[in-house]
Amino acid sequence: MAHDSSQDRAHDLYRSLAHDPSLKGFLRVLKPFKGKGDYRELEHSARGAVQRLDQMMQRLVALTEHQHIHHKNIVLRLHKARSGQAYLRWRTMRHAADQRMGFQLWNTVVNDPLTGPQTRQNLLILEQQRMALNMQASVMQYITRQAAECADKAELAEMAFTLD
Repeated sequence: MAHDSSQDRAHDLYRSLAHDPSLKGFLRVLKPFKGKGDYRELEHSARGAVQRLDQMMQRLVALTEHQHIHHKNIVLRLHKARSGQAYLRWRTMRHAADQRMGFQLWNTVVNDPLTGPQTRQNLLILEQQRMALNMQASVMQYITRQAAECADKAELAEMAFTLD
């Protein structure tokens, strides 16, 4: 009976979280998972989100090619991490003695007195989008990996339970 009571309290906690407007988007993660099926469903959803984010990143890369920032010797490129997840990075267009990349390169271009105000504004918008997409991809990649690991563990736990 104590088990039912603690389970009810856990469900009440999740129900209270469900009414918090700041957590609405996390309801798929903030719920009582009941077994490997719930974890696999979350994993599948997260993989779908990662694919959509990858498409958005590719579109942003294409957009930077049309923003007339190429004369600044800076481009946005997809860079694959060891995990296989692609992230957006600022790179120099040509091999140059100065091989800075990322935010440091972006910051140098933005603060260059020869960079016009409209180009600076475009670079700011692109950098804000780059940061958001990279953060979202990182979070979804992490959720995908965690959901897969939990599904495997839940399956092992269920198998161990049925052996008794």
